Amino acid sequence: MAAGNEILTATITPQDDCKNLLGPGFDDTVMWAVSEDGVFEHAQKHEPPPVNTDGTYTRTVLFHRGRRPKLRVSVNGFVLPRIDLSHSQRPLEDPDT
Repeated sequence: MAAGNEILTATITPQDDCKNLLGPGFDDTVMWAVSEDGVFEHAQKHEPPPVNTDGTYTRTVLFHRGRRPKLRVSVNGFVLPRIDLSHSQRPLEDPDT
């Protein structure tokens, strides 16, 4: 992505009612979706999604400054509230500079 674009990383830590972590190793039960205003970094790079070994699940979303992408996450069929990714943590570097 060129300069003027944004990047955000979202990490979730699913737990059961007894506070036991779901994972690591349950990546196939954690479903991620991002609105058309964003793209997952691993998908843009044609790489597999990241795999964490601490019971957390992470995705990095790339989007154009001024856009308001929304992230949806489902864990074992339980849909988490929509996450608004409009506040960036760090701007992307322009690889051509």
